[in-house]
Amino acid sequence: MGEVISAGKGLVRQTFGEVSSALELSAQGFLNEQRVLATRSDPLDDLFGALASFQLRVGGQGSIEPIRQQDGTVIGHRIHLRRLGVFARDSYDSNDDSWSWKKPKDNIISQPLGWWGFAGIEKISPSLFGPELGDECIDNGENPDEGKYRINNETFRDYRAKNNRGRDFVVYSDIDWLDADVTFEIAE
Repeated sequence: MGEVISAGKGLVRQTFGEVSSALELSAQGFLNEQRVLATRSDPLDDLFGALASFQLRVGGQGSIEPIRQQDGTVIGHRIHLRRLGVFARDSYDSNDDSWSWKKPKDNIISQPLGWWGFAGIEKISPSLFGPELGDECIDNGENPDEGKYRINNETFRDYRAKNNRGRDFVVYSDIDWLDADVTFEIAE
């Protein structure tokens, strides 16, 4: 909100939030965010599979104008919020330095991402130190294409180094605009 008020310190009414993407709204100054945390016991559905933990952000669209005394001195600002924009922001990276499952220094357990194969994905069980952490492959049978392989952040880093492909990136959802029609004032 600080950016919006700073923009309103001019002499006239100004608009904000007239953007076409969540990236622009985020860069202009979103109003609030809430971290949505996934746990390993959550069901493997489309939301968990695509985002797991992410940030839900809210930005605004409206106008701001100075409130003046009769002598022209600015004593505050009137903000009219026409619409609220809700969007998700998520980073896709294969870093383990901020992961919470750490052993003694330099012996980090890479974030487990599940058992992946051509037949689908299974989540790692909630038991961190279960026997599956030592296994590289399950249900392989006679055909390697039928197996499922343990994948973690380290797997992605190794692939990236070996093949010189793949990157970390940030993704923004579309904005879902909600009508607000709220006016409030902030004193100087």
